[in-house]
Amino acid sequence: MTKSKTQKNIKMKDSGVEWIGNIPIGWEVIVLKYTASLFNGNSIANKDLFLNSSNSYPYIATKDININNHNINYGNGIFIPKNSYKFKISKKNSTLLCIEGGNAGKKIAFSDRDICFGNKLCSIKSNNKYTSDKYIYYFTQNDFFKTQFFLYINGLIGGVSLYFIKNFIYLLPPKETQQEIVEFLDEKTGAVAEMVEKKKKMIELLKEKRSSIITHAVTKGLDENVEMKNSGVDWIGDIPEWWEIKKLKFISRTFASNVDKHSKSNEKSIFLCNYVDVYKNEEINNQLDFMKATAKVDQIRNFDIRKDNVLLTKDSETADDIGVPAYVAENFDNVICGYHLYISRPFGICGKYLFRFLQSHNVRQRFEVSSNGVTRFGLSIYPLINTKVLVPPKETQQKIVEYLDKKTAEIDQVIEKIQNQIKLLDEYKASLIYHAVTGKIIV
Repeated sequence: MTKSKTQKNIKMKDSGVEWIGNIPIGWEVIVLKYTASLFNGNSIANKDLFLNSSNSYPYIATKDININNHNINYGNGIFIPKNSYKFKISKKNSTLLCIEGGNAGKKIAFSDRDICFGNKLCSIKSNNKYTSDKYIYYFTQNDFFKTQFFLYINGLIGGVSLYFIKNFIYLLPPKETQQEIVEFLDEKTGAVAEMVEKKKKMIELLKEKRSSIITHAVTKGLDENVEMKNSGVDWIGDIPEWWEIKKLKFISRTFASNVDKHSKSNEKSIFLCNYVDVYKNEEINNQLDFMKATAKVDQIRNFDIRKDNVLLTKDSETADDIGVPAYVAENFDNVICGYHLYISRPFGICGKYLFRFLQSHNVRQRFEVSSNGVTRFGLSIYPLINTKVLVPPKETQQKIVEYLDKKTAEIDQVIEKIQNQIKLLDEYKASLIYHAVTGKIIV
């Protein structure tokens, strides 16, 4: 079992940098480029795809790095032939750091094999015998490094150039101390990760239960004693006797928005409900912080969002994550639906019930089967509007909605408590890493 001692027991020296303060004697303050090699990866096109794993390198994109546990998904099925000179290779035991986009500075992973990788990622590897590769990995996770990173983010997409990252200040202990820090953090963060993983499994089980409750309610109803009939649809099975089956296009007008995020001087100012607003929120209401944009007069007229509408995402990085619905809970003034979204305006069904039906496991599977794409997946309008919807009597729809609102809220409260526990564990882990790699504790 490794032990640590506080800074009071450590002989310190002035780092020479005001905002760093004191560091242990024997540690150095350098810039990253003097201890590590850094380079970007390559973008990939459909013609570059290689689906044979033999004599090839896995191709890792930003989406293949887990933002929470820093694991890499090597099994994404995309490979680059070893004889291809177009792609750069990140060597085994390198750190991968996302440097562009919404996950810049957040997605970090340690690769245990040679790989090719995306252009939004940076490979960092020790270039001398005095620096531990695993120590670099831990150092890039600490708040000291992240503060420098976020200070230099710029551009519309949000990113940091390699020039700045190479010149980030880096604390370098003796090699033996680096190894002790790595062993200490492997043990401590490993224990935290194990606890977090258990809590995440609890959340997954709760989400599965939530999905099961929704699916059962919108396909079998709430009355266990009701007479059932054969729906005639394999993926639906038996349904309550008085329920009907109608295609979405016959009960709701559904269409895609073409309003982008750009502001133009010859258009009217509006607020935009975007992809992220729908993807992250089951309910669209006035509590959301919509972005400012502009739109044409006909776009404002055609793509306004109204109470009882259902909005759906059109595409995603994975096939099982498209067609995510959100319910519009109130009327809005000057808020319109943005690009990459569908609007569904119900006229023969309760909007909240339609929203719940589109959340059901059966429908989610149908959307996945209907998706198309390779590196990004989309749901086209034809399979969407031809989705078969179970339509109970209006009174039954309302009872189902009230029941599901109550049940899902109860489960959501439990999930939120567990998520708060995970947040505290993550904060503890971050504190351990920061104090270890900045010399606040000596292990």
